[in-house]
Amino acid sequence: ATGNPPAQAGKGGQAVEASESGFAVNSTLEDHQGHASLAVLPGGGFVAVWTDLGGGGSAVRLQRFDEQGGRLGDEVPVTQDGSTAHVTPLSDGGFLVSWHRSPSQYLIEVHARRYDAQGTALGDAFEVDSGAFQYTARPMGLADTSFVLAVNTTTGRYGTDYAKVLHFSAD
Repeated sequence: ATGNPPAQAGKGGQAVEASESGFAVNSTLEDHQGHASLAVLPGGGFVAVWTDLGGGGSAVRLQRFDEQGGRLGDEVPVTQDGSTAHVTPLSDGGFLVSWHRSPSQYLIEVHARRYDAQGTALGDAFEVDSGAFQYTARPMGLADTSFVLAVNTTTGRYGTDYAKVLHFSAD
């Protein structure tokens, strides 16, 4: 991502502070590319997801890296209509990407898509939840490859805030 130096993975997958000599996770450098999220993968290496605001829209993209930060394959488009992406590793070696989509002024939909360890999508994206003023935390993968996701919601523009946890099976 441009702007602040991106985070990078160090030895053993431990996060280290990026320096000015860090590297961009995205290969497209024009327009605004940012709001990156990283996850260390169980089989080694890591995956980055970010928001691409180029071309007048808002898209989510991903890139896999080896343990030294070398790119594995090309950037992969996750969705052409989303932002605020998060990524989490799953126990089977794959990972889950989640993001927001806002089809109207106050409605926010939360979507997700599973990927295998090679970065191949496992099925279509699916809607996790929707409602007014929704925001999600990063999903957490569980040992059985299912995952949980916390959703914070406001019921209406000035309504009551509440949080809920959603559990999804590996299927």
